[in-house]
Amino acid sequence: MVRYDMAEKSRIHRKRAFLLFLILFGISALLFTGCLAKKVGSEGLNKQINVFDLAFLSANGDKNIRGVVPRQEPCLKGFEYFYDPLDISVGYGTDDRIRKITTRNKETGMFDIRVGDHYPKGKALILQAGFSEGDTPYKFVKDGFLFTLLVDDHDRVFGMTLEVVE
Repeated sequence: MVRYDMAEKSRIHRKRAFLLFLILFGISALLFTGCLAKKVGSEGLNKQINVFDLAFLSANGDKNIRGVVPRQEPCLKGFEYFYDPLDISVGYGTDDRIRKITTRNKETGMFDIRVGDHYPKGKALILQAGFSEGDTPYKFVKDGFLFTLLVDDHDRVFGMTLEVVE
């Protein structure tokens, strides 16, 4: 039977602690560089977004859309860019990936819902897309995403927002 002295046990514990540190550091590095940041299912969502060719959770170095230079404001987890002439806003996380899209533009839509549609039609379409009703009648959730219908007093959709729920 082999006996270890205290110095040998201490050396073994330091090696294990160092190995654990390396593993945790590697996982953290992957998360912060965006390798694991893309949510599962975002590709399917992007096929349903018709807002000036924006792709959810993609990086967009050039923030101009159709020649419009946005107004930028900081938010809790990044920046929000407002394209006032286009009636849209886009939220970017600190990783410079699109985390939120809001549109009030009649030329755009999401999940076949258009500005001007009646709320019941919009609700039916978003439920068909696999979302579930959220905590208010106008909010819907799916796989870490929140979709909100903006509805006026006449029960018409005047805008919509898709964002990551963290």
